[in-house]
Amino acid sequence: MAKRTFLCCLLLDSILAPSLLAQNATLRGQVRDESGALVPAAKVTLSISAEPARISIADPKGWYSFESVPPGEYSVQATAPQLIQAQPVDVTLHAGPQTLTLTLKVASVSERVTVEDSAPVLSTDSSSNASAVVLRGSDLDALRRSG
Repeated sequence: MAKRTFLCCLLLDSILAPSLLAQNATLRGQVRDESGALVPAAKVTLSISAEPARISIADPKGWYSFESVPPGEYSVQATAPQLIQAQPVDVTLHAGPQTLTLTLKVASVSERVTVEDSAPVLSTDSSSNASAVVLRGSDLDALRRSG
C-alpha cells in the first residue's frame, strides 16, 4: 500500500509540477537604437504598481531578461547614456515566455552660448589720444626715405 501511495504521489507531482512552474512569466528582449544598433548595458526597468520595480542590465549583445514574473499589467522602460525611450511600454505578461524589443532614441542636447559685445571703442582722433605722436611734413618724408 505504501508503494502505491508513493507512486500516486510521484505521478501527481510529475503532472502538476510543470503547470505550477508555468504560472510565472518570463520577459526577454533586446534594446536597440533607432538605426537598429544594439545598446549594451542599457538599464531596463519592469514595474507594476503593487510591487517594487525590477531592473535588468542588458548584456553586450543588448539582451535583457526578467525571470519568474507573476502575470499582470506591467510598464517597461529602458534608458542608456544619451539615449531615451519616448514613453514606457505597457505590456500584459501571461504565464510563459514573452519577447519585447525596446527602441531608444538619441536624447536631444541643448546648449546655450551667450556672446556679449564688450570690446573697447578705438578712436583715430588725435585729440582723444593724448599720448599719441603725430607725424607730419618732414617727419613723414623721413619715414618714406628710410623705408
